[in-house]
Amino acid sequence: MNINREILDHELIALLQKIEKAAFEFLYDKYAPMLYGIICKLVEDNWLADEILKKSFVQIWHQLASIQHSRCKLFILMHNITRNIAMEELNKTINMHNDKEENYRYKKASVASFGAIMLS
Repeated sequence: MNINREILDHELIALLQKIEKAAFEFLYDKYAPMLYGIICKLVEDNWLADEILKKSFVQIWHQLASIQHSRCKLFILMHNITRNIAMEELNKTINMHNDKEENYRYKKASVASFGAIMLS
């Protein structure tokens, strides 16, 4: 199946809901570069940006099954899903960094306490 570049969102969504491989390839080819650009504005790590893009398309695929294509603006849906996943990943990274920093401070304090005990 060859998909016309001028396909409307509701037509593309209908094809995607029928699980047309060509429709998903078209969706990815058309929107992945734009979504990746959005991700890269939020995330500096290319590996993490790639992972977020993959997760985004999986989530988009799952969401497409349940949307009403007559009311949906496809790019807005995809943008929101991608942004939310990027923010979740950023929060995980920040929390992991904070946990490591807190762990380091705890170990440093423990070593200092142990040193003080040994010297007394």
